[in-house]
Amino acid sequence: MRREEKIERIGLSNVTASQIVKARSITSVDAVQIRQGVAHTESADVLRLCEKQAVPFFSHVPRAAARL
Repeated sequence: MRREEKIERIGLSNVTASQIVKARSITSVDAVQIRQGVAHTESADVLRLCEKQAVPFFSHVPRAAARL
């Protein structure tokens, strides 16, 4: 779709580090967004991978979870 100029950038959301590696074997990844919090410890692995590969990383906490 990039070659056809239908999309310009690709972002991933709520993925694991291994899913990022698999996606990057197919195409470039422009950003990653993942849920952050005590119950979501996999975010540390994703953050380390993004830092290592220079992929912008955005974390989020769903509004309902913030009230818990």
